[in-house]
Amino acid sequence: SLVVFDGYAYSGPSNITVVATTTQDAATAVVNEVVETINDIDATSLKNENMKNSLTNKLMAVLELIDQGFYEEALDKLVNDIQRKTNGCVEKGQPDRNDWITSCVEQAQVYPLIEEAIDLLSAY
Repeated sequence: SLVVFDGYAYSGPSNITVVATTTQDAATAVVNEVVETINDIDATSLKNENMKNSLTNKLMAVLELIDQGFYEEALDKLVNDIQRKTNGCVEKGQPDRNDWITSCVEQAQVYPLIEEAIDLLSAY
């Protein structure tokens, strides 16, 4: 809290809260957001009905790796497995044959979050 006095009057207090987070906490939060986003995707935007559970399971494995401190392995799974299933629209302007999410609208919600998680884990 900060109060300023200019010689005549005191200002009202200004308050600020600072929260420090670790890269691990930030990466975990982003991957959890990816899970939530994928679980909100309509099934018609997926290659087949099993893809939502499969992607969620892959992301849960990433969370477990992060929790155990295996950041390089979590990063590898994001880059070489999960990202490749969500990147056709960004790289080619349309879903490609490897994409599990077959809608560019839905990919546009998921892909930036995956990129953010990759960036955070790349810091390790």
